[in-house]
Amino acid sequence: MADEAGDYLSIMGLFTKTLLADLSAAEVAARLAEHGANLARETVEARCRQLVEWGNLVPAIRDARDSTVAAYLRSRSRSQGSTLGGRVHRHARDVIAVSCGA
Repeated sequence: MADEAGDYLSIMGLFTKTLLADLSAAEVAARLAEHGANLARETVEARCRQLVEWGNLVPAIRDARDSTVAAYLRSRSRSQGSTLGGRVHRHARDVIAVSCGA
């Protein structure tokens, strides 16, 4: 779990950067890659599922009027940061940033 902490912090950073971010695993992977963190979409998807289980993310509610089955499946796997998950992430980031440690 500790080995994956950086992944979870990076992913939560994307979701808490803007209000009501609604992102798919592919979008998260692409944005992380722009910042030098190369995670496979499958890895990001697994991390997002775990963050949903922990309550840090919630499944995004989207209109299911997609034109293809593939588009529908992609839209179902979108997530948003939960209110509490965002708060916890901001506090964790602040603690980590303290130079003397926690």
